[in-house]
Formats: sequence, structure tokens, C-alpha cells
Amino acid sequence: MYHQLTLSKSTDTDTRVMKRQRVFQHPNVMAALPDALIQMISDYLDAESMTRFLTLSKPLYDVTLPPNIPPLRIRYLREFMTYPRRAFETNGYEILDRAYKDHSLTIDARQAPPILEMLKTDKTLQTLNIRLHPENMQQLVEMLKVNTTLTTIHLNENDIRNEGAKDLAEALKVNTTLTEISLGSNNIEDEGVKDLAEMLKVNETLTEISLKGNNIGPQGAKDLAEMLKVNETLTTIHLNENDIRNEGAKHLAEALKANTTLTKIGLNENIIGDEGAKHIAEALKVNETLTEISLKDNDIFEEGVKHLAEALKVNTTLIKINLFNIGLFIFNLDNIIGHYCVKHLAEALKINITLTEINLGRNDIEDEDVKHLAEALKVNKVLKIINLRFNNIGPEGAKHLAEALKVNTTLTKINVCHDVSSQTRMY
Repeated sequence: MYHQLTLSKSTDTDTRVMKRQRVFQHPNVMAALPDALIQMISDYLDAESMTRFLTLSKPLYDVTLPPNIPPLRIRYLREFMTYPRRAFETNGYEILDRAYKDHSLTIDARQAPPILEMLKTDKTLQTLNIRLHPENMQQLVEMLKVNTTLTTIHLNENDIRNEGAKDLAEALKVNTTLTEISLGSNNIEDEGVKDLAEMLKVNETLTEISLKGNNIGPQGAKDLAEMLKVNETLTTIHLNENDIRNEGAKHLAEALKANTTLTKIGLNENIIGDEGAKHIAEALKVNETLTEISLKDNDIFEEGVKHLAEALKVNTTLIKINLFNIGLFIFNLDNIIGHYCVKHLAEALKINITLTEINLGRNDIEDEDVKHLAEALKVNKVLKIINLRFNNIGPEGAKHLAEALKVNTTLTKINVCHDVSSQTRMY
């Protein structure tokens, strides 16, 4: 039989003090130990063993734990049983708090094998951030087939490649609880993306997938587009830092015309030019669910910006658009092209009724361009945030913005900094 143990501070006159951030009246009583930890331990230890643990008299190597303890609890309970004085340290129970209070865990490749085995039966953990050795991939796949509590898994930078993507896809066809998966920087190519796309056609629980920083080309984008035409659960897809190009953008745009669930898409750094932007703009004219799109660090110039601006005039769902460093400004003798790019967007902002945030940072925007934006801000009734960082805005441009702010009643944040150390990203 296992007993609860109630603690009270000692009245012992011993004057020794633990030299830690957490100070106790007596070194032999864990009076300030978190209640959650005490509760967890006292659930499974008899009174004698609990006392030995709490008085730091000896590590509890010889304690036999009941067979019904959840596997992950065994791991962390043994950690504290073996090194009880760690509980005095500021972060001595940080891992336990993360696993049982936040229901999340981060582990490295060395820790992966036993944890993956435990997760086959654990009913507590919801979020897992894991680094793997290639030989552990199959163990991860088998765990995902039977685990019923994990909702989020981050597998970034594990070099799982096409073979690993194929194995994961098979597991996710049967997994019924995972809602978010991150597969960034894993050297996944079009072949592996095809398997993931086929999985997403049948999976009914995943709502978010990240494939950032892989090697996805136009064919991979086409397979994902075909998936998006039929998938009814995915709400967010991140495809940043791939090689989608104009052809891939065209396929994705066609999917966005048909898809009715996706709300966020990230397409940063994909070598998308004016042609690709045109296709995306056509999709934005008819799509009724997308709320955020990021086209940062692409090669979109006047023609592409013009099409996007026309789309913003009629779109009624988009609330955030990221056009950071897309090449708004192409220098020629009189900078006419650059000025027209910004003017197109300014005209759209006068009409758009839903956009609340726009990022135009690092686009060589000058004072004359700011004048157009300022005129738009005088009449726009919905924009709350505009990012103009890392441009070429001088005193005259600041004056135009100041005049606009005198009459604008909705803008809450405007950034014109040129300090690269303060750069932030929307995605």
C-alpha cells in the first residue's frame, strides 16, 4: 500500500543553509519542493521510502516501483530517486515540469531509443521535439503507429531524406492524434514529398505541416497541390526555402482556388518571379479562406506586384501579407519602376477592407514611395501594422507618414528602423 506524505517545515535549530537560489530552513527537509513533484512521488512510494527520499539520506536505488506507473514517469522518478539533491537546484525539476506540466519533451539522439519505446504506451506526453540517429527512424515510425496522445512532433534537421519521409508517411496514414508535424531541413526531395502528399490525402487529423528548407521543386509542389485540392483538415503549410519556382507556384495557385480549409501558407525563398506571383494573385481573387501568405525573399518585380495589388483590391479574407525583400525596386535612370511598384500597393490599400498587417521591409523604398503609402494610410480603415524596415526613408518620408498618422485611427505599429540587429520575421 502506498501512502501520501504531508510535509511541514522543520523546527530543527540546525543553522546550515543550502546555498542555492531556493533557500530552505533545514537542508534535510525539502519544504519548498513543488507540490506537483511531491504528489507524483508520494503516489508511488511507501511512507518509509518517501521519507528516505525527502531527507536525502540515500539514493533510492533499491526501491521497487509499482507496475502501473506510466513509462515516462518511471524515467523521471528514477532520475530524482538517484540524484535527490538536484531537487534543490533552481532548475532541478525543470525536465519533469516540462514533461508533466507542459506535456512536452525535448530529447537528443542519445536519449531517443528508450523514450521512443516508452511512448508506445505513455498517455501523458503531447509534444515531442526529437533528434534522431538514422537507425532510430524505424523505431519512431512504429511508435507513431500506436501512440494515442502525441499531438505535435518536431523532427527538424534529422536528415531523414526520402526514405524516412516514406516511412513516416506510412505511419501517419494510421496515426489518429497528431495534429502538427515539422520536417524542416531534412533533405527531402520531390520523391519523398510525393509520399507525404499521398498520406495527407487520407490523414484526417494533421492541421499543420512544415517542410521548410528541403529540396522541393516544381514536381513536389505539384504533388502537394493535388493533395490540397482534396485535403479538408490542413490549415497551415510552410514551404519556405525550397525550389518551387514559377511552375510550382502555378500548381499551388490552382490548388488554392479549390481548397477551402487552408488559412496560412509560407512560400519564402522559392525563386518565385512575376509569372508565379501572377498565378498566386489570381488564386487570391477567388480563395475565401486564406488569411496569411508570405512571399518574402522572392524575385517579384513590377508586373508581379501589380497583379498582387489587384488581388488585394478584391480579396476579403487575407489579413497578413509578407513582401519583405521581394525586389519592389529595380534601379534604372529615374527609378520609375520602383515607384510604380509601391504606388500599385498603395492604391490597393485604399480599397482593401481586411488586411491588418503588411511587411514591405528591405525593398529600397524611398521618400517618394512613402508619399503614396501615406496617402493610402489616410483613408485605410483596417491596417494595424506596417513594416518599412531597412528601406531608404529619410526626413521627407517621415514627414509624409507623420501627416498620415494625424488622421489615421487604426494603425497601431509602424516600423521604419534601419538597424539590422532588430530585424524580425512574420514567419
